[in-house]
Amino acid sequence: MSDVPLNPDGSEWVPAFPGQRPPFQRGNQVSVGNRGPLKHGASSPRHFLPLAKEHEAALRKVPDLDYLWEPEFRELTWAYCVAQARADLVSAWIDGMETEDWATAPDGGVVAPAETWRELSTAAATLAGKLGLFPRVKPEVREAIERARTRIAARKQRRQAKKDQQAALVKAFWQSKYPEDFDADGELRPAEDRLRDLKGDR
Repeated sequence: MSDVPLNPDGSEWVPAFPGQRPPFQRGNQVSVGNRGPLKHGASSPRHFLPLAKEHEAALRKVPDLDYLWEPEFRELTWAYCVAQARADLVSAWIDGMETEDWATAPDGGVVAPAETWRELSTAAATLAGKLGLFPRVKPEVREAIERARTRIAARKQRRQAKKDQQAALVKAFWQSKYPEDFDADGELRPAEDRLRDLKGDR
């Protein structure tokens, strides 16, 4: 069996952006449990919420996507994760079907499984576009991303400044209390030198 993930149509899957999870592969039972492929589970929070959280966790691992959790993107990001999870579940559901089964509406139904998957995948792709996850980003989305990244950079700068200030205060305290532990440039002397001083072997 190939380790290369495939799309439902059998073509090789290629991630559209960093952090995107591949679709479920043939034989996957996550959407149907032990009862067989009776339902896709895309309408059941019990099935799609855990998968949505996995998508979210994967996105959080990508440093360049830290803007997704800024206020203007946070809810949209979760909506995308849910939409993609639902599309994945339907993809897993139709994976084992014959072409005529997923291409036609089931008995008592009005929508073919393939059409359900297409609608959910399109919804996820639309949200991904609004989040700037594709290479071609709309100008208004790019501007929103830049504003979010500016805020993130400012927060990081403030946090670093606070850490530097705290470190300077601690250093000033130790310099006033133990001046002999610092050299003429105000830097902490090597531990072995200070140890020799304590032993009187200077």
